[in-house]
Amino acid sequence: MTVTYRSEKGAPLTADEVDANFRELENRLHALEDHDKTEDVRYPFPSLPLYNKANIPKEAKKGTLALLQNDEGLSLIFFNGITWQNIEKGDIK
Repeated sequence: MTVTYRSEKGAPLTADEVDANFRELENRLHALEDHDKTEDVRYPFPSLPLYNKANIPKEAKKGTLALLQNDEGLSLIFFNGITWQNIEKGDIK
């Protein structure tokens, strides 16, 4: 499945489309978490940048998605126009 973007659709997303987007992203995160680290690592999000706290940019285009690598693994983050936010946990400190 792919993620549906409002700008590409040309109209507001329905509640079902928003839910499907979150479900797709959650499934991708679970696939990463379940990945056997001894295998050859294949990055399943080729279009998403990968950051850690040391190299995360201070500014980005509003709505930009990225992955944040930390001690707990990978988290999906987005830039809300002011700061980066973890989709599951809120602001990144």
